[in-house]
Amino acid sequence: MRQRIAAALIAATLFGTAAAQAAVIDFEDVPLTNLAGPLPEGYEGLDWSAWTGNVIEKDRYPASSAPGYQNANTSGRNVLTGHYANIDTIRSSTLFSFAGGHFTASHFSDLTIQVTGYYGSTLLQQTNITASETQATYFGFNWTGLDMLTFQVLDGVRSDHPARISRFAVDDLDISPTSIPGSGEVPIGYVPLPAAAWFLLTGLGGLFGLRGLRGLSRRSRAASYQR
Repeated sequence: MRQRIAAALIAATLFGTAAAQAAVIDFEDVPLTNLAGPLPEGYEGLDWSAWTGNVIEKDRYPASSAPGYQNANTSGRNVLTGHYANIDTIRSSTLFSFAGGHFTASHFSDLTIQVTGYYGSTLLQQTNITASETQATYFGFNWTGLDMLTFQVLDGVRSDHPARISRFAVDDLDISPTSIPGSGEVPIGYVPLPAAAWFLLTGLGGLFGLRGLRGLSRRSRAASYQR
């Protein structure tokens, strides 16, 4: 009985630890100086080294200069900014799924952002979204089996607009680990156990099964002697 309880506790610890890794990314815990700051290395277990924007507090820029930032946050006060001329990239050494996020244009509406998902060098998904400066808009993707996401503004420079350029802001990105490239949509919060954990659980199951068989064998021999 004690052995079964121990196995259950080990399994619960493994599953509980894995499930705790998944969360919506809201950037509220990023340290800021003068209401702005870079993403820390390895933030939320992802590689942001090719992301050119910063995390800002929504009041970092007044409405008169960048009205969209005032409307960009959907939780807390921090948002992540994206550049108007570069391809901003999120990478991971393990696979993940991308459910969606809230996007806002910083200076003018009808800003087109091309979002692309990759597995290695293979393009798996691509679509264009249109962001507004007046409100944060949620776009759902439900992509899975990715190890890289890119975001590129296609029309961030407009000579016919007083602002001339427009960046974008992101909040509440819904990214979580997944398992197999090209697999179906994985529920948010699901994190597969690493292979070592499965081997451990399998070994424990075999150990307890073997002991059960030995106990059954001893009881059978004892019954034979009684006859």
